[in-house]
Amino acid sequence: MCDEDSDSRKYCDSSSYQFVPDADREMAVQALQEFEQQNYEQSLSLLKKLISKRPKDSKVFHNYCVAEYYLSSCKKTDQFNKKIADLSKQAHIDIQSLESLDDIDNCVVLHNQSVALYHFHQYHSAIYILDKHISTKESTVLGRIYRNSIVAEIKNCNKSSQIDDKNENGMSEALRRKLQLCKARCYAMMKTSKACKKEIKNLLSSGSSIQNIPAFYLKSQLEYQRGNYRKALKLLNSVTLPDDVSKYFWETGDCLPAIFYNNVGCIHFYMGKPNLGHFYTKKALTEFESEIVKLCDLLDNKHSTLPLHLLNISIPHQLMYNIGVQYLQAKSFFKAFTFFVEVVKSYHSNPRLWLRIAECCIHINKQTVWMNMWNARRDLL
Repeated sequence: MCDEDSDSRKYCDSSSYQFVPDADREMAVQALQEFEQQNYEQSLSLLKKLISKRPKDSKVFHNYCVAEYYLSSCKKTDQFNKKIADLSKQAHIDIQSLESLDDIDNCVVLHNQSVALYHFHQYHSAIYILDKHISTKESTVLGRIYRNSIVAEIKNCNKSSQIDDKNENGMSEALRRKLQLCKARCYAMMKTSKACKKEIKNLLSSGSSIQNIPAFYLKSQLEYQRGNYRKALKLLNSVTLPDDVSKYFWETGDCLPAIFYNNVGCIHFYMGKPNLGHFYTKKALTEFESEIVKLCDLLDNKHSTLPLHLLNISIPHQLMYNIGVQYLQAKSFFKAFTFFVEVVKSYHSNPRLWLRIAECCIHINKQTVWMNMWNARRDLL
């Protein structure tokens, strides 16, 4: 949330500021305190009163969106994105010209947008916003961005009594690590290995073994991209998984056993062992489906109300695509075709997928034509 007590003036439109009465400032501070204590209903109630007094204040409206989203356990993502887009227009925030930001607290709005973009796989847009509005600000401002941001991935939406230690900038260490991990993942998806390696090094320099698991996986991915398959496999095998992987999956959205088996399968595939590859990738799919069953039981099968960090449930089709490619390389064309057709449900606009399906059809049809020609020739003889 944006700090309401940091200045005696509040932003109202593109050209004017309005003085904040002491009563409004105290109400804003109280709303922030209730939010930090995870009393989202009380915080939202106070912000409603504040909005009635300050209907054109973009910061108050932003804080209201934040509290409302957290009250829904970060499940009403579409509604939140729409309100943030309306807020950007109200505050005259243009993503294409971020250098012209006059109000520091607008960085919080942009940061929230970048995290949402990351979860929706729009990595270039996410890293663009992060680089623009974080790298150009002072470290104290960065601390405020981390502390005030609304991120379902960074802060668990379930209520918790745990309080993180903060550094000299007022920034939670856990928040800093999570955002670093988010940025490193964006670099990995963009195949920018040098920048990704720098972020991973910073992550591994601190934190416990469980906290460093995603960083080890990313480090293994970098070695995999460089073709160092044995080193990547060694890094994967050095990771010790936590005892309660289901709890980790619910809190972070990462199914560690599925990630491990999929990575091992990909490495074996590129080592020229497609049969061993699809064996491990199938294990990854089984592990992920078992975690989803547990999650659905917990949510009473309400798939439409998943928190932000669990929206990436297209993973089964990503695993199926990997299995299809491995079957194709192993010359099991019909099995590969079966998996690719299932993947079309999620990736119908992916040209590479249709190319793989065409390959399967050609090989299957080629075998059929060859058998027909062989039978015809045998009949003639």
